[in-house]
Amino acid sequence: MIAQAKDVGLLLTPRQLFQQQTIEALAAVVIRESVAAPVIHAEQGLVSGPLPMTPAQLWWFEQQLSELHHWNQSLMVTISGQPDRARLARALGLLLERHDALRIRIDLSNGPMARIEAAVPSEELFTCIDLREMSDEASTEAIAGEAERYQQSLHLERGPLFRAILFDLGPERPSRLLLIAHHLVVDGVSWRIVLEDLERAYLAGEEHQTAFPSKTTSIKQWTEAAQALAKSGALSREAAFWNEQDQPGDLSIPLDDPAGARTEASAETCHLSFSREETEALLRQAPAAYKTQVNDLLLTALVQAFHQWTGEDRLLLDLEGHGRESVVPGTDLSRTVGWFTSMFPLLLRRPDGSTADIVKGIKEQVRAIPSGGVGYGLLRYLAHTPQGERLRHQTAPQVCFNYLGQLDRGGPEQGLFGLASEPTGREHGASNRMPYELAINADVTDGRLTMMWTYSGARFMRATVEMLAASYRRCLCELIAHCCAADAGGYTPSDFPDVQIDQDALDNILETMERSHAR
Repeated sequence: MIAQAKDVGLLLTPRQLFQQQTIEALAAVVIRESVAAPVIHAEQGLVSGPLPMTPAQLWWFEQQLSELHHWNQSLMVTISGQPDRARLARALGLLLERHDALRIRIDLSNGPMARIEAAVPSEELFTCIDLREMSDEASTEAIAGEAERYQQSLHLERGPLFRAILFDLGPERPSRLLLIAHHLVVDGVSWRIVLEDLERAYLAGEEHQTAFPSKTTSIKQWTEAAQALAKSGALSREAAFWNEQDQPGDLSIPLDDPAGARTEASAETCHLSFSREETEALLRQAPAAYKTQVNDLLLTALVQAFHQWTGEDRLLLDLEGHGRESVVPGTDLSRTVGWFTSMFPLLLRRPDGSTADIVKGIKEQVRAIPSGGVGYGLLRYLAHTPQGERLRHQTAPQVCFNYLGQLDRGGPEQGLFGLASEPTGREHGASNRMPYELAINADVTDGRLTMMWTYSGARFMRATVEMLAASYRRCLCELIAHCCAADAGGYTPSDFPDVQIDQDALDNILETMERSHAR
């Protein structure tokens, strides 16, 4: 919504969307602030040269993986109609000209050091595999085999780090397009931008002018500005919060076999799914009770499930966010491709008391995160200060949680591309070490909340993770039911940002008001 509004000259932020609850109120704020907002100057031409890395990229190199070249993200899509190979090749070339991150190369000899190439050879970018004469069964098998092979074809130094493989199935069957990118050059938000711009370029045909919107801040401009912000000391006030996330005491989670390998070869996934009715209640009804966001409720259920499993009242985990908050002055990443994900530790403490008390307590802990978590990566990886050094020696969380939101909502319908069901091949090299004992990814697709619990089958028995996932499901469903009950509800101090007040004092005021109203 924000990106599309910007295309017509209106500037708005996620905070404004939540604060202004009607179109009329939002329009008044947006029009006023769009006129007063400073102009963000984004380079519209080709960007190349040395590139400072983002915190996410530096985190990745910190993992010291054994197969650096094989750690990808990928997408398999269908193409409506018979694909025009020449037009698709041209569109892919325009896509790489527009998005500088897709032309990144990494020098590993003295570094690592990143740079953006001015151009990429076309033969590295696009490959067409003719499967028109194959049966459905044979072509499906061929696609799976080729996808597996091309997942291993990227190279940080030589390139490419982005490539497209067209599986031409003829006029009677929708062709498939496999897009593979090394994770160093894309994140989850990037894929929507890539698909939208690839469609624009393809549908423009042979015209020299493609109907792209104006470029937003380049990855090079953002990383340079982020470095300047980190070194300026403006984020130093956040250091105390991040230091508090590393508390004494053993918060490790129980493993079935601590001696087992934690490599991608041993990775297994437990899938958890919720009904459309449960998901609808979570998204539309439950947040109203305590003025929460969906992520607050998901994390509350997580703390409850881990408490039932371990008996521990604290849960240390890494949270992931899109990392594109307006923290770095003078930048706009709404249509910029790159890896901007924010990853930051959070020590969640389960409050004593009722379900209402627990929900309120977790909500307030999440609300206390400064800069949406972006500041942590800037301080740890870009500031080069004693504060950043302390953060680099904190206890590493064993659990990662990432709620990706509603993946099939919030953007224009894709007319040219549709998601395909074929597997894209293994995205990570088998010998790479998994960063976490448990990586939990959640999203809403086709109206259903689904979760993937990824773990090493050599360290956990499947029954253990299935038990934990089932416990989480019960906790979240109980939480939804509580929040949807007629007598549930309440406010927390973060609902009144202009007043310094704690929860007990706020509860006393609200109870006094309720008694007065009853009389």
